[in-house]
Amino acid sequence: TLSPLTTYTATVSGATSLATGLALASPAVWRFTTGEGAAPVIPPVPPTVTAVTPARNAAGVALNNALISANFSEAMAAIAGSASFTVSCAAPCTSPAGTVSLDPTNRIATFAMASGASLSPSTTYTATVTGARSLATGLALASPYVWQFRTGLLADTTRPRVILTVPATTY
Repeated sequence: TLSPLTTYTATVSGATSLATGLALASPAVWRFTTGEGAAPVIPPVPPTVTAVTPARNAAGVALNNALISANFSEAMAAIAGSASFTVSCAAPCTSPAGTVSLDPTNRIATFAMASGASLSPSTTYTATVTGARSLATGLALASPYVWQFRTGLLADTTRPRVILTVPATTY
């Protein structure tokens, strides 16, 4: 290892050509100065939650909103064991049961309520992601990610409809 901020002199002498056997006519000499030292080692950055559904402090969330999700800044390991994703509400409300899964990119964790379950009307829910770990580095979230949303009075009964087709319809 070379010392930082130091001028060095390098010399090559006596070198000969493999093809001709001739030696250097004179030594090759050059000088150089090292920089301030090795590049700093940048520690890996813990993953973060970049977006959530329902949005933080959303109001009027449908009672039959079966999917609650958190998007991460990078691919994550399975959320199980010491890592958790919970949805809770204060008594007398009963916190919903559900399962957690990751999308194929491992960047979106979804809490899916159990079949037939629904949220209670006019209730504040707290969603918490704890201990989720980066798939690449193994680093966990720096702290639990917590957000709240509030339900409305009714289930969403609006039927979906197609508003765009690709390729466009031709007549």
